[in-house]
Amino acid sequence: MPSRIDVVCPTYNRAELLKAAVLSVLEQSVRDWRLIIVSDGSTDDTEEVVRSFDDARISFVAAPHSGHPGGPRNRALELATAPYVAYLDDDDRWRPNHLEVLLGLLERGARWAGTGNVHVAGDGRELNSPSLFGTVWHPDLQLMLPMYEPSRIGHVRGIAEAAGGWATERIAMEDWDLWLRLAEAGERLTVTGEITVVTRFDPKSRQRTAEEGFADLVLGTVPSEEAAERVLAEARSAPVRAELRRFFHEDMRKWLLDMYSSGSMSLPAGRTDRDLVRAWDEMDAKIPVTAELPLTSALTFRPGAGGYAVVIPVPCLGGTHADRVRTLLSTVDRRRLDRLRDLVFSGKDEAASGR
Repeated sequence: MPSRIDVVCPTYNRAELLKAAVLSVLEQSVRDWRLIIVSDGSTDDTEEVVRSFDDARISFVAAPHSGHPGGPRNRALELATAPYVAYLDDDDRWRPNHLEVLLGLLERGARWAGTGNVHVAGDGRELNSPSLFGTVWHPDLQLMLPMYEPSRIGHVRGIAEAAGGWATERIAMEDWDLWLRLAEAGERLTVTGEITVVTRFDPKSRQRTAEEGFADLVLGTVPSEEAAERVLAEARSAPVRAELRRFFHEDMRKWLLDMYSSGSMSLPAGRTDRDLVRAWDEMDAKIPVTAELPLTSALTFRPGAGGYAVVIPVPCLGGTHADRVRTLLSTVDRRRLDRLRDLVFSGKDEAASGR
């Protein structure tokens, strides 16, 4: 029976976790799949575990150790022959309808598709309640956030290679890197709200411990460390925090509606801008008044030429991505950034006056 979809699974020394991942593929309601497991130089009993399943649809490939899943994923893509490709990380599991749901999207014309998921701890406890924001997509959201773990994704065979394939250098968030390149190539992610993936969240896993890249968004420079400390303290004072929170809520709400109006936002079938706004309002209402907001919580300062730069480190993959993130933030989060810049300039004036 020819495969309708080939499943790419890189693995390294996780034989016990891999067992559950493979079993979740065997339990799929769709039967015409092929699972390509590429071991990244595993030294445990990974090969024996895989071969113990004795199923002709499961292939095992031993590759030299690289320490990064990009190489094994690229090797599996070279071996894929089905019209579609799906990904499964060795510590995740699929619910039995995952491939059925994914193929439903792809065979109806999607070139790149993603499903919903739930995060679980190592002991199986669910760590999050599914939210609409877990199943929306827009190129600008993708630019700002590392959205959609590989185990949730499927696509037409060939589009990953056309975008340059999986990165093989040791960077964090290699999935973010590829999804960004797919978006830049004009691909659009089709999404569903169906929860079909169980994603294991382990603080000790490679994706959690790998160093994430940051770029500084510079707000301004003050002449002394004391002046920089005063700016940070003022930014975290109750009146300023309330003002920043209002800006954040209103401007992010507007940004979501702008993305929806652009026609490039993907939402689960049947969802509208009203659902989007309602989900945002509900999520924002759950944030404690005393909580630090994204970006503001990372506000810091660094010594440099001419004094101390007050900066916000923003997650990025470096290079042009950093420039694009800074440009987008300066547009969609302008009022909050301008208010923080006002504090920097006030701090500079206070320092100049000797206060």
